[in-house]
Amino acid sequence: MKYCVEFKFRSRPFKSKLQWSSPKLLGRYGVFAKDNNITFDGVVELGGKARKHKRVLGISLKEAKSPALSTELVEKLESRSKKILLERETEGDTQP
Repeated sequence: MKYCVEFKFRSRPFKSKLQWSSPKLLGRYGVFAKDNNITFDGVVELGGKARKHKRVLGISLKEAKSPALSTELVEKLESRSKKILLERETEGDTQP
């Protein structure tokens, strides 16, 4: 299975939204995924500093239809991301 992941760092939300992309880039991600028949996801490291972030969010392009995510969706994505990472650590598999 082939997939792409775009990594981003954001120090904090802006105007109560997490600006993880731009409309233009989001469109390009979707076209690339469709043209290559692959999954395209995003990972946002949030808070703190780029090399020492406080939170990690996994974002599915199918879920994130907007480049600005609400705080409610951010909390949902963070919770799900923690659960997935914890399951992998428990299984001894930390690789994606």
